[in-house]
Amino acid sequence: MIKKTLITISLLLLLAVGGGFYYFDSLVKNGIEIAGSQVLGTEVTVASVSISPLNGTGSINGLKIQNPEGFNSDYAIELGALAIDLDLSTVFSEVILVNSVVVTNPQVTYENRITTDNIRALLSNLSDTGSTSSTTAAETQESGPGTEVIVKDFQMLDPQVTLVAAAISAPIRFA
Repeated sequence: MIKKTLITISLLLLLAVGGGFYYFDSLVKNGIEIAGSQVLGTEVTVASVSISPLNGTGSINGLKIQNPEGFNSDYAIELGALAIDLDLSTVFSEVILVNSVVVTNPQVTYENRITTDNIRALLSNLSDTGSTSSTTAAETQESGPGTEVIVKDFQMLDPQVTLVAAAISAPIRFA
């Protein structure tokens, strides 16, 4: 009787862990879209996410940050892909080591208005959501130093910036 109960509990636990790994990518994707949209005050979408917690690699494909209200371009920022390789042995230490970050095909549309631009509007939304936090700077300093992140290798492949001002628009490619 006890043996059957232990086998049943083990199978249920195995199914739960397997289901967690199976749905982990979609949970991260939804988390990025919901949290990103709330923090930036505009729609954030992701085409797909692939996370491998066992070897410390992950990627985000098709990340798009919509322009804030009042701007004509569809998106302020679009990323083809973002890939990361993390040293898992450092995840719970004070210094987290990231072996590599590769950003592929980032496209930034910088749209200028007389008094502001779309990037400043996004940053303003970001700081507005940060000011609603109940944690003050003094409380943060009292809690001690935070976790340090070191990135060994950072690559940005095929970046493009499009400038949009009044009546002109010009794409700029970097070699």
